[in-house]
Amino acid sequence: MKILLAVNDSTHSERAVRFVTGMRWPAGSRVIVATLEQLRCASAVTSTQARLRAAGISTELRVVEGDPRAALPWLIETERVDLLVMGSPGRGSPAQLLLGSAANRAVTHAKCSVLVVKQSAMADRGKNPTRPNNAMKILIGVDESPHAKAAVEMVRRMEWPKDTMVMLLSVAQPVLPMGAEFHTPAAAFVELDEVMVRTHGRTVSEACAALRGRGLETETKVLQGDPRTVLIEAARSEQSDLVVVGGHGRTGLAELLIGSVAQHVVTFAPCSVLVVKLKE
Repeated sequence: MKILLAVNDSTHSERAVRFVTGMRWPAGSRVIVATLEQLRCASAVTSTQARLRAAGISTELRVVEGDPRAALPWLIETERVDLLVMGSPGRGSPAQLLLGSAANRAVTHAKCSVLVVKQSAMADRGKNPTRPNNAMKILIGVDESPHAKAAVEMVRRMEWPKDTMVMLLSVAQPVLPMGAEFHTPAAAFVELDEVMVRTHGRTVSEACAALRGRGLETETKVLQGDPRTVLIEAARSEQSDLVVVGGHGRTGLAELLIGSVAQHVVTFAPCSVLVVKLKE
């Protein structure tokens, strides 16, 4: 796996570095350390590369110029990157205006998966004594799309700390009457809702079987509502360390219909977010 790690001298960048050095990546993985400010961030870049090498991870440096919202997608395509990792400051901070928009632009335009590391138990899991063996809580948003299946597959392939718990959540959107459908008996909509819930139930069960085959502890849940708000509320109530959702590299109408979920989760989730994209 080829990983692009965006680095500067900030605390949110340090969280991203801790995450990358703390994970067990697939054999042969390589991390490209990218910085926009080579001189000002020289110490952080040198330290990052030393820590990656100490963790047994192959690394190299790239210095990019210009606005990160444009420079990072260009570097991703040039280097054929599989995963972009970047830190994110807390909501409401001045830096969030720049890096938050950079993260959302990456989710929309980057032709690779994107991991946005936020301040959470996951980013600082070595300091969390309430979790045995630094175990994590991962929430995966699941539906019938190939993007969601790719998200489940990526979680299945990764090495996670012992006792990590994975919740698979599928959100069934209620069927609402429109136009002539207002004359349709209410019972018909209730029946459609029940069919959708059963369908989503089968979807999470299939994903659950794939993860259990990997030895991961899993839990499934089907809820109704807007996927954007339900995922955020679930991440908060479950005290998740990481939310995983499917994404894509398209633009236009498909972006408005599908990408808005990933963008919303990246912006408002109280924890780190991994958006998994299919290779084009």
